[in-house]
Amino acid sequence: MQDLHYSGILDIAKANGKKIHLLGMLDGPNEIRLMSQFADYIDTWDSSAAIWYGLHAGKMFDDTPTGILEGKYEEEVDFNYSNDLNQLTAIANKETIDELVSIYLADSIEDYNWEEDPL
Repeated sequence: MQDLHYSGILDIAKANGKKIHLLGMLDGPNEIRLMSQFADYIDTWDSSAAIWYGLHAGKMFDDTPTGILEGKYEEEVDFNYSNDLNQLTAIANKETIDELVSIYLADSIEDYNWEEDPL
């Protein structure tokens, strides 16, 4: 994204009505924070990480730089997978994503007080 921004490609895409969609996450939920500077260019972004990491791996996002201490969960997504035991973990992960997105969508991301960030 940095290269696209500095080369002017993001501005050209936006000026020409092109939509930018991010598919999934590379490293973890905290990359949402890293991408906040490009909020004006990103139209949509989807990821099953919150649910998949919670339901299948039974793990919660954490406060490490990526949000996933052990790294990305590499199992292939199985949308028919069911595990009632880990539902609360998945819900907690979804709430983490919701909080990160609310920060991401803040009117003035530069003014956001990262020192008081609950995450």
